[in-house]
Amino acid sequence: MENKVTTIGVFGHGFVSRALLDLINQKSLPVKVKRICVKNTTIDRSEIADIVTFDPNDIYNDPDIQLIIELTDAHEAAFEILRKSMESGKDVISANKKMIAAFLSEIHKVEQQTGRHLLYEASCCGSIPIIRTLDQYFQNEDISQIEGVFNGSSNYVLTQMGLSGQSYEQAVADARVKGFAESNPDYDMEGFDACAKLCIVAYHAWGQWTDPENILRFGISALKPGDIRFAEMNNCKIKLLPRAIFANGTLNLMVIPAFVPVNDALYHVDNEFNAVVTHSKFSGCQSYQGKGAGGHPTALAVAGDISLWLQGFRYRKFENINVIANSIDQQEHLLYLRAENEDELKPFRALKIVPAVHQSDLNYLIVQLDIEHLRQFTSYIREHKIFIADMGKLVQPLN
Repeated sequence: MENKVTTIGVFGHGFVSRALLDLINQKSLPVKVKRICVKNTTIDRSEIADIVTFDPNDIYNDPDIQLIIELTDAHEAAFEILRKSMESGKDVISANKKMIAAFLSEIHKVEQQTGRHLLYEASCCGSIPIIRTLDQYFQNEDISQIEGVFNGSSNYVLTQMGLSGQSYEQAVADARVKGFAESNPDYDMEGFDACAKLCIVAYHAWGQWTDPENILRFGISALKPGDIRFAEMNNCKIKLLPRAIFANGTLNLMVIPAFVPVNDALYHVDNEFNAVVTHSKFSGCQSYQGKGAGGHPTALAVAGDISLWLQGFRYRKFENINVIANSIDQQEHLLYLRAENEDELKPFRALKIVPAVHQSDLNYLIVQLDIEHLRQFTSYIREHKIFIADMGKLVQPLN
């Protein structure tokens, strides 16, 4: 008996959309793309000339279209696509982490009002099925911590700086050539992307949500090859790590570069690969690794969601989303601070300064500081382009 073919509509025709069409053709998924809606009328669309449209209503109002795939960039416009799609009686699959992280509460309201559903595995960590894993496998587990490499673009840059001694600017340019970085790389390199993904992962782990803008965030744009060398002297690599810690009913969220030692699983996650590490009561420490950046890894997750949707899969729903204003962390951290000029480190010299095991001629300090007090220095650190990284347990803290 022939499988029933589901008719779908797609918003967006970038790298992921093109890769999805390729996967649909290769894997013979029982779906038919009837319309692809795009905004820019100046780009050559000859490859999809028979199905392209510039009018969203051609998708919303088409009774044959049962499922909508949202693959656009702008998060506010993406939420409008989602809302109108559901109001038109159609379910949605999205890869837009910025939209999902920013509008999670509103999305739940629209789902409740319309009776429609959203799937979004492709929004987090490329080809790693972490949302489904947290949603299903871990739903009866007590998870204490999640961390990892959530952004393949920044991880590629860090890897290339370490391998070839490239400057940050050279490594970013290389990432652009390979299609791993946008023309404006700040969303990836400054941790905005990782913050959005961390919000989504935390929701599926604990049912708690915070606005990504409230997460303490530091990126890698101030990184210099000397910082990479200093990490290597300490048998470490620098990784941009999102971290969620749940303890005593409190959720702490942070995105920060970190010194990752050679005996850590994340040390070996290089180039455009992503990784997620979970710590929990019964299953212990588990790690997941796969490609993160690029059209096909993301499209694979979208295709997976299409297959699950065809089977009637839906995410479990928390009765109430616990909205938290920001992360609270009173635990002291060992932080590496490196400035271009020694005078720029003066505000930190009154803190607890910890001697490093391996010395360097860089203008740096290692300080002991809790995260809530670190917030007070955030503007100063960004203004003076000071590179900051969490050193974990690499040096002995002061008593």
